[in-house]
Amino acid sequence: MNQTQTPSRQNKKTNSEKTKQPKRKRTFKLFNWRVFVGILGGLFLVAVALGFYILNHFIETRPTIDVESLKEVQSSVMYDINGEVVANFEGTYYEPITYDQLADVYIDAVVATEDANFFVHNGVDVKRIAASLISNIVANDIVGGGSTITQQLLKSTTLSSEQTYERKIYEAILAMELEQILTKEEIFEAYVNTINFGPVYGVGSAARYYFNKDVSELTLPEAAMLAGIPQLPSYHNPYLDIQTATERYQTVLTLMVRHDYISEQDATIAKQIPLADLLEESEYSNSSAYYTYMSAVTSEVVEKTDLDPTTQQLNIYTNLNTEMQDYANDLLDSGMIEFPDDKYQAAFVFSDTKTGQVYAIGGGRGQNSSFGFNFATEGGRQPGSTIKPLLDYAPGIEKYNWSSHQLFVDEEYQYSDGVKFYNYDFQYKGDMSMNAAIADSRNVTAVKAFQEVGPAYADQFIKKLGIDFGEPLHEAYALGGGREVTPLQMAGAYAAFGNGGQYNSPHFVTKITDNAGNVLYEHTPENEQVMSSATATIMNNMLHYSATSGLAQRGNIAGMNVAAKTGTTTYAQETIDSLGLPNNADKDHWFVGYTPEYTMSVWGGYDTVSSEYYNKFANAPIVSSIFRSMMSEFGSYGTSFPGSSNVVSRTVMKDVWPSVLAPEGTPAEETETAWFVKGTEPTQVGQQIEISLDAPKASVKLSGETLNMNWSAVTPNFSTTDEEQLTRYQNSVGKTLYVVYGITDTGEKTELYRGDALSYSGSVANLGNYKQFGFVTALEKNDTVSSMATVASPYNAPVTTCPEGQELVDGACQPIVPTTCPEGQELVDGACQPIVCPEGQELVDGACQPIVCPEGQELVDGACQPIVCPEGQELVDGACQPIPPETQAIQPGTQPNSDQNTTETPVIQSLFSRPTLLPRATFWQQLNSIFYLTS
Repeated sequence: MNQTQTPSRQNKKTNSEKTKQPKRKRTFKLFNWRVFVGILGGLFLVAVALGFYILNHFIETRPTIDVESLKEVQSSVMYDINGEVVANFEGTYYEPITYDQLADVYIDAVVATEDANFFVHNGVDVKRIAASLISNIVANDIVGGGSTITQQLLKSTTLSSEQTYERKIYEAILAMELEQILTKEEIFEAYVNTINFGPVYGVGSAARYYFNKDVSELTLPEAAMLAGIPQLPSYHNPYLDIQTATERYQTVLTLMVRHDYISEQDATIAKQIPLADLLEESEYSNSSAYYTYMSAVTSEVVEKTDLDPTTQQLNIYTNLNTEMQDYANDLLDSGMIEFPDDKYQAAFVFSDTKTGQVYAIGGGRGQNSSFGFNFATEGGRQPGSTIKPLLDYAPGIEKYNWSSHQLFVDEEYQYSDGVKFYNYDFQYKGDMSMNAAIADSRNVTAVKAFQEVGPAYADQFIKKLGIDFGEPLHEAYALGGGREVTPLQMAGAYAAFGNGGQYNSPHFVTKITDNAGNVLYEHTPENEQVMSSATATIMNNMLHYSATSGLAQRGNIAGMNVAAKTGTTTYAQETIDSLGLPNNADKDHWFVGYTPEYTMSVWGGYDTVSSEYYNKFANAPIVSSIFRSMMSEFGSYGTSFPGSSNVVSRTVMKDVWPSVLAPEGTPAEETETAWFVKGTEPTQVGQQIEISLDAPKASVKLSGETLNMNWSAVTPNFSTTDEEQLTRYQNSVGKTLYVVYGITDTGEKTELYRGDALSYSGSVANLGNYKQFGFVTALEKNDTVSSMATVASPYNAPVTTCPEGQELVDGACQPIVPTTCPEGQELVDGACQPIVCPEGQELVDGACQPIVCPEGQELVDGACQPIVCPEGQELVDGACQPIPPETQAIQPGTQPNSDQNTTETPVIQSLFSRPTLLPRATFWQQLNSIFYLTS
């Protein structure tokens, strides 16, 4: 037996044997601080050594500062499709300045905004770098950095713009080095001479461009606005976005207060000044034939890469075709197209149907001279009916395999919420094919198609074509209401039809490199199949029909395979009411078309509407003229769209549904070519149905002085026993009409009535001369008419009385022809007319006599007027005679001539010689004068 006990047993004791043992204390070994400090110190020394090593590496490998290059504008370069340099982003106008020219308020604004410690740091602001580093760590990315003005100058002239820590280190090292080479004033001068202000570089150019003044004349608000632009020149340009520019401007003023450059009161006053009031156009124009294209390039570069070509040195290779762009500029600004006025705007995009390459754009009239608003790529307008193929019909082909002969009923209709809407002509055409509905741009059929497809499916379909409305679609979208689109978006969407259903986003840029040749971006074609080739093929054929036989035929070009759609939008009723516009005023006109090679989307209208400037129906041909001009110049003839093996064409009977094949010998006007998804085409041959009509059975009865006509209803007779086809044929011919003719005894016919009623009445006075009446049946939408049924007139009794104003002539009532006229009138062409006497005569006893005036009057302009004699003459026996000298009176208040022997007696005699010729008042005045003179 093993005598060794387990520990548990050895420790096991009886109660009597147990004794109380003191608790054993646990002891800890003291922390060896010396070892820790040693390790920490060692790590610190390693870190310092490593830091010195890394810093030494960056110092040794730093780029060389070229002081002269710091004073030169460094901007991006744009290349055309052939790799030729066509433009620099600094523009063609540049006005360098010296530091001494700068207004103090501008220096304060820039320092407060960009680098508050500029005049005290050594090129690097440690506090700002630390704050920036923390922000980058939190964001797990390089989101920004506390660069000083010195560093920013180096970044734009010497270093690349890539956001890396390596570049930041080089930037800091070079900044401290540059501060040893140049003074603060020289650095600041170089900085403000090279930074971007939107369409111009340098503050001297900017002051001239925005305010038409010298930089030394800048006021506080002007300085604050300019100081805010360089952060994001593409967005803070007040000519492009006044709201964003205003927000930035107010931020600058706030920073100037924070850093004690201006008072709170100064900032408050300045913030109340609208930026638009500060701007003043100058004679300077940063002219270039390619600025609208450059503005589109700028937007695309920023969108695709977050790089800004206006602030960084990039080599941008584009799809610009200079020949096409020059022609596009001429279309809008050289008088090639007649525009209604200077306010009217137009814009377009001209792109490659297969690749999406944008070769040229029309950014707007007068927009090629500066970075103005680009109507081709920015903002947007409601698309009107150009949206129908994209949102209503193509989704139906894709979802339900609709054919071009798909039946739609154009009829009075309303939205699901009960709101009525109408076709553009306020009429309805009944049964019609989808092909005809697109060509004639029917609104009712478009909404019905959209409802059948469903908003969700339609939205999903159009998003794949590059158009995202960003909200649930409602039925008004089916007609082009709702959100807005740009010509660029519409060109991309329509091109997918011409490219066999493949979508390539329209694009301007092919590649971007830095100055070292490193590729920063390169476009990759999508070639995304967004719809079946069958859908695209059917749409191509229908839109080609629209361009050759529909509303879009104004843009058609003979011999060229053009597919197109028009679009028109109208103003909201509140706009019409508030501005006093006519109810038929148009808002936007669109023309979107394409060929197998090129796609072009054109918009025309007004940027700002007023009671004087608004779009009109008469302006609609402008957009199609622009399309036709551009396509005629560069389009190809005789080319074809890609087909689809999954589409077949058939000649079907027109206006017959379900679709049936046209039998041999059917007249061409009764057939149409239709396109079907393979497997859905008709196989049944239709009947060449003949339509016959019976003449109505009619009766004519005399009731007093009224002739009442009644006839029987007639049902067209179709040579078919197929009930479904019979119904369709009946609908296709429309209403049954009845035509009533009056027939004279010589056989001459006059149409009296046409309509669908079964009765007609007329008075004997109007119808009594007709010997018989003819009755014919006709079809509303067909040329078929019946033979004529004739009924003799019951009004055969001789006429004994006639209505007032008529007389009986050869047994018939005729208008009375007068033979005599009342006094003062004469018979002219069988009618009494008032007698008109020649000038100088008057009507006396029914005859014209010379006018004789009473004594003391004469004939003036055909009327007697009192004779007025000239001064020194008097009326004697009805004629003016000179007044004898001895009878002339002294005028009151005058003295007699001193060389005359004037006495009282002759004067008194002259006063009384012709007393009847002197008014009483005059007589007493002259008498008083005599008494005065002789007293």
